[in-house]
Amino acid sequence: MTTGGWSTVYQAVGIALVLVRFDTAGAAPAASGRTASTAAALAQRLRAPAAVFWSGDPLRRAVTQLCAGQGVAVLIDRRVDPEQGLQLRAAGVPLEEVLLRVAEAKGLGLALLGPVVYLGPPHAAALVRPLSQVRSAEAKRLPAEASNALLRLDRLQWDDFATPRALLGQLARSGGLAVAGLDRVPHDLWAAADLAPLSLVDRLTLIAIQFDLTFEIAPDGASVALVPIPDELEAVPPARAAAKTSAPRRLAPAHRSAPGRRSVGPAEVRFTQKRTRGPVGVLLGQLAEKLGLELRIDRDAIEAAGISLDQTVSFGVANATADELLEALLTPAGLAFRRTGKVLQVFPAR
Repeated sequence: MTTGGWSTVYQAVGIALVLVRFDTAGAAPAASGRTASTAAALAQRLRAPAAVFWSGDPLRRAVTQLCAGQGVAVLIDRRVDPEQGLQLRAAGVPLEEVLLRVAEAKGLGLALLGPVVYLGPPHAAALVRPLSQVRSAEAKRLPAEASNALLRLDRLQWDDFATPRALLGQLARSGGLAVAGLDRVPHDLWAAADLAPLSLVDRLTLIAIQFDLTFEIAPDGASVALVPIPDELEAVPPARAAAKTSAPRRLAPAHRSAPGRRSVGPAEVRFTQKRTRGPVGVLLGQLAEKLGLELRIDRDAIEAAGISLDQTVSFGVANATADELLEALLTPAGLAFRRTGKVLQVFPAR
């Protein structure tokens, strides 16, 4: 099963972007004894107090057991290392706040999709709801039979050692759809999951996004094709959190941009980075990977400017955007950057 692999690298250099974490001890049982099956029910469960005491507990086991005890369905992205340890003590804290602490501590993002909590890379967490809104809007414009198939609610579940390629094929067939582009999905083995009812659109979205994929729906609604997520999505009014909660922070922060096309990506998430020292080139590579960006460094121009990527820098931020985070790292080294979609270009500051 894929573990992500980046946690060891970041620990070695000391980079630890914050988005937070938790344990099962003392977790209050779900009020109904069952998993929340609607967005409103999920919001209520997220407001419920939780008590955790984790001392190196593996992330997947700790998070899934805590959420199961609270009656909350959670999906952990394949790119998240399931064995990384959690260190957290909290009592009487809303479950939402505990989840935020887990995400922050591990440099991850959180998003709510219907009755499901998604935990994964920040850039993917920022895309979950916008992608769902775009595809759902497309489905509603289809002929009634095709629309109903894509919007019908059903549970999303699979056993240990399931393969995502097979899951996507099964999901499409369950809606009477043909599916193309499965070759874009590499072989992988997943741990079992059992999630609350979701539309077929959302079930496909939650699987495909773990490979930075989405899907296109044929005009007649008879088939779908897996495709890369576009750098920009046409503006679909982003829904507020499924329901207001008592925690002061939202699981999926909104990104304010000019009207029209809406760019959705890492800048939608805010980060906290404790003061860290290290070679600027090494830290830059780690940040680019963590933010899901393709790094392009103009090494010739940097060398001509007398700047070394091996120079040691010290930086730290609190509640910063991705751009502010990059500025904090690069400015002390005399470097600047430009982000275009998922491409990060780095060059000497002028």
